[in-house]
Amino acid sequence: MYLVGATATVSAAAAEHYHFMYWSNGSTLATTSVVVDSDMVLIAYFAIDTHTVSVTYDTAIRTVSGAGQYAYGTTATLTATPNDGYHFIGWSNGESTPTISLPVAADIALTATFAADTVYYTVVVASADTLMGTVSTVGGTYAAGTSLTVTATPNEGYVFAGWLSGTAVVSTSATYTFTVASDVTLTALF
Repeated sequence: MYLVGATATVSAAAAEHYHFMYWSNGSTLATTSVVVDSDMVLIAYFAIDTHTVSVTYDTAIRTVSGAGQYAYGTTATLTATPNDGYHFIGWSNGESTPTISLPVAADIALTATFAADTVYYTVVVASADTLMGTVSTVGGTYAAGTSLTVTATPNEGYVFAGWLSGTAVVSTSATYTFTVASDVTLTALF
């Protein structure tokens, strides 16, 4: 009980995982003073703590949903979705499924790891006329980015004229090195 005109000091202490927001008189200080001018009721308002769930990843080639602010005790669901040509590897917490659910008890920072899919292409190497010359046999299926070298050897009385890919001559050197970037048929011309 206070006399009219006296100053009353009140304090609000939040329970674990909550924080003080404001008093019913508008004060945002957990400990505040009021001048008593009549009977009064002060109500302290609290809110549950929130935590940040963040994910690091390369936004240019993939997406992750579910990052943001979550109240203490709730569940954050994160989903990693690779763009075409990529696949999901795992989360930095050791989880390997693209969608995970985590209980929120503190800030969470994760990294989503993705990798490019391995793309394979067919390489065919042939001689336009095996009577005029032979070629090294490196034909087959290769991962994109593989470096290959093909060699044409003319038979006696012939010379090598070039490597034909589609309708274009891509090299006039008997030894030709290229990087596999698509299905390709190379034909040695003699």
